[in-house]
Amino acid sequence: MSHLEAAPTALSITTLAPIRDTRDPVSTAAPNLWERIAIACRVKRHSLSTERTYVAWARKFVAWSGRRHPRTMGAAEVEAYLTHLAVDQGVSASTQNQALSALLFLYRATLGVDLPWLDNLVRAKPSQHLPAVLSQPEVRRLLGETRGTPGLVLRLLYGTGMRLMEALRLRVKDLDIERRVITIRDGKGGKDRTTMLPDALVPALRAQLAARRRLHDVDLAKGMADVELPQKRLACRLGGGDLPVNERASLNLGRGHLHDDGWRDLGVLVGDW
Repeated sequence: MSHLEAAPTALSITTLAPIRDTRDPVSTAAPNLWERIAIACRVKRHSLSTERTYVAWARKFVAWSGRRHPRTMGAAEVEAYLTHLAVDQGVSASTQNQALSALLFLYRATLGVDLPWLDNLVRAKPSQHLPAVLSQPEVRRLLGETRGTPGLVLRLLYGTGMRLMEALRLRVKDLDIERRVITIRDGKGGKDRTTMLPDALVPALRAQLAARRRLHDVDLAKGMADVELPQKRLACRLGGGDLPVNERASLNLGRGHLHDDGWRDLGVLVGDW
């Protein structure tokens, strides 16, 4: 039986430890439920944030059910939990839809169980509010109150149209200052793309690169420099030889660490907060 099909009949939160820092390999020999969700996400090339979100919703669902294993439950329990989110917890429609997607993934992709249509699900009411859009003078005043690395990240978001995690994961090699081009790796949907680099950001980026170079040299001298690679299987040439690198592997190229709360360091480019 496949490791994506096998499942215990009962589940204890206390006996199933949460998945470790996902830069480390996940056991495929005897994975627990949370690791099986992670494995299924990686097979389908989902992002790390999606993987963690799906695991989190699965854990919440199990805790709500009294620590029952999802295989012993079905559409009725899923429907009741999603209704509980909307009625008792008052979550937004987008949050409820996220939980629904996570639980459908849990059953279909991880447990191999197709749930019937959830006819009696109480849907959270979508918001009818209009978004607040800042004027250019307001944006200037806002950015004028920011300093250091956070200010540089905000300016990158505003000036390039990058998403938050794309800016936080930006690497030195993806900056082409001379051509004013930024290459965004492994963005939404696992796609790469390029975007413009505004002239106004060039001085700050050059200063940041120089500062990171100095820190990188110190790290190299201490033998502690590494960086997390994008979610792709890469072959990096080091010292004239080919070194195959697995997903989320780490090489001695610069700083970048994954913290317990799910946020990544700003890595080689934008430094530590």
